[in-house]
Amino acid sequence: KEFEARTGLFMETLDLDEFFAQLLVSEGFTSLEEVAYVELDELLVIDGVDDSTAAELQARARDHLEAKAKAAIDAARALGAEDSLIQFDGLTPVMIEALAKDDIKTLEDFATCADW
Repeated sequence: KEFEARTGLFMETLDLDEFFAQLLVSEGFTSLEEVAYVELDELLVIDGVDDSTAAELQARARDHLEAKAKAAIDAARALGAEDSLIQFDGLTPVMIEALAKDDIKTLEDFATCADW
């Protein structure tokens, strides 16, 4: 089931056919982050992947991740998240969006979480 889910993820987000997506999964890739930021050599060991194909895979993965991060920050801002929270080191855009949905919109709000 995990194999199918990961295959689907790569097909959808990287615009790959099922066979190629399955190759990525069978080579041990489990997330877009891995595809985006792994050393190029790790992609080049896959049959049929040359330098330009590996670079294109990484570009597609990075583009998708960047778009997802931007959408999360935009959503957090629309919910009222302030720059103090958005710029806080250690929080990912998805975390910031989740915090904003829980009405934690400032760094001061976030600090009160430590009191729980």
